[in-house]
Amino acid sequence: MSKKFMIPYGSTEIRDFAYRNRIDIINVSIPDSVQVIGLCAFNGCTNLKKISIPSSVKFIDQYAFANCTSLEEIYIPNSVLSIAIGGFRNCISLRKVIIPNSVEEISHGVFENCVSLRSITIPSSVKIIGADVFKNCGIENLSHPCIEIKNGLCIHEDRLMYCSDNSMMIAYIPTGIRTISREAFYECGFLKKILFANTVSEIEFGAFGYCKSLEHIEIPESVKAVGYEAFRGCNIFELHHKAIQIDKGLCIRGEVLDSCTYLNIENVVIPDLISVISSGAFQDFKKLNSVSFPNSLVEIGDYAFCGCTSLMKINLPSSLTSIGTNAFGCCISLENIYLPSSINSIGTFAFVETRIRSIIIPESAVHLGSRMFLDCRELESVIIECKIEEIPEFMFDGCVSLVDVSIPNSVKTIKKNAFCNCESLVNIELPDSITVIENFAFNGCYSLSKQAKQMIRNHGYKGSFD
Repeated sequence: MSKKFMIPYGSTEIRDFAYRNRIDIINVSIPDSVQVIGLCAFNGCTNLKKISIPSSVKFIDQYAFANCTSLEEIYIPNSVLSIAIGGFRNCISLRKVIIPNSVEEISHGVFENCVSLRSITIPSSVKIIGADVFKNCGIENLSHPCIEIKNGLCIHEDRLMYCSDNSMMIAYIPTGIRTISREAFYECGFLKKILFANTVSEIEFGAFGYCKSLEHIEIPESVKAVGYEAFRGCNIFELHHKAIQIDKGLCIRGEVLDSCTYLNIENVVIPDLISVISSGAFQDFKKLNSVSFPNSLVEIGDYAFCGCTSLMKINLPSSLTSIGTNAFGCCISLENIYLPSSINSIGTFAFVETRIRSIIIPESAVHLGSRMFLDCRELESVIIECKIEEIPEFMFDGCVSLVDVSIPNSVKTIKKNAFCNCESLVNIELPDSITVIENFAFNGCYSLSKQAKQMIRNHGYKGSFD
């Protein structure tokens, strides 16, 4: 790795994304000719420890140094008037920040998730401080005309905005607070107990999402409304309150399964009469290995089971009509799935990176999203029974084991990269209805026979097979 990285002298701007994800950069020297550091310019430079920003710099764009996880300190020159959105977000080693009295605005989430940042001084020149600026840092107390943090809680008037102390184990919600804001305590992994003041009347969407140490909670009678996913990914098994009902780790609102509130759940039986599983309801539940669906189920929302890495098999009910975007994406143990004849719509990335070996897409399907089977490396056989007019882009990209595909005679177009990198594909039958095969549709299909390649070219393909 290089010891010091030099930006060429004479440069007036570091372009957007210029050095993003460069792991070889440790120490950066910026010449005094530079006036602008662009969008995500150093984002993801995970080994960057030191950077010298000259007084010529007037503007640091959004996420310029976000995800620089080794960066320990930053000195912002007195030529800078504002720090843009997410400027140092997820800089988990950042301990020291010097903000000059030239800065007038600190935008949304600038220091969010800077978990090592324990203290900071904000000059009186700052007139605007955006939302979530110090969310999930290590700051316990901070007083400024634009922001008040006390005992690890950022408070504005009668609203608790967010938790600023990532190590908090007990949250004391003070008297006078009426609303706990959206995702206020999201991913506060050490939080075990919440003591509410009886002035609280509303808990907003995702307020305590993925507080995985939170196993029990008592909500006061003063609370009239609890938002969706308020306790998703906690470890709460039972909770009964007039504003929310949790039974066996499932939060249910009428016919909608809102979310799962028990992160360690392994087996789920979804109750009868449930018609919708909400977006992200079981997302990243690593221990979940089996799900029983009711015959009342109509819709599985976006990301509903995404990242459930232990889930191996699912039997979808005959009532189901819609599978959302990434609904089963990255379920890396999922080997078997049967699509019922009721299916109408399947979203983008629906089964990305699963271990499905074969699939039949039934005649009832009207909409198929792109990238449905992206990187399904063990998928061998596909039968498409529905009367679609195009094979969506990237639909089978990276399906390296695919050897057998049945395409209906309704198809007129094969979109770009549809079969890209299907390196085991030797033969494929294309119906006469196909009039357009877009570029890269069969790129990387180097095992195709001469006859198959010629047939594909006869249908208008001009791209490469290599």
